[in-house]
Amino acid sequence: MDEVAEVLGWAVYDDDADTVRRLLAGGADPNGVDDDDIPFMETAVSRCSSGALRVLVEYGGRLDGTTGGRRPLLYCLVAGGDLRTMLPVLVELGADVRQPLNSHGWTALHFAAAYGDMRSARLLLDAGADPAARTLNGLTPADMAMGNGHHDVAWRCR
Repeated sequence: MDEVAEVLGWAVYDDDADTVRRLLAGGADPNGVDDDDIPFMETAVSRCSSGALRVLVEYGGRLDGTTGGRRPLLYCLVAGGDLRTMLPVLVELGADVRQPLNSHGWTALHFAAAYGDMRSARLLLDAGADPAARTLNGLTPADMAMGNGHHDVAWRCR
């Protein structure tokens, strides 16, 4: 790994947007990976580095997050990131809220509904998430919310 990529990885990790901007302006790849082979975009999402993420996207960072065969960035968020902090940022930057995030056909709305996260469900619906989207097992987000006892979220997803 070259020194620039290593410094960029740490700048993203630390949410140092100024350093990220300087390195990208000098030609670093926003869709590159750090020394652990983790895409910079994924690190920004998992670390809640919203300033760095904005700069990465400004310089061509891909929101679909599929660089190197990885899962979409929204999946990284719902699978362990800070949903309430980073979801509004990803939506604002144009992440595809209708995109299936795993091999079972779950969308971000399915995850929010299953977790009972009304705030995220509302944000996703307002951004165009499909409440009628079905998993490979035929479940809608409302079905998932209801199955987990989140009746208020289920009602909102109908």
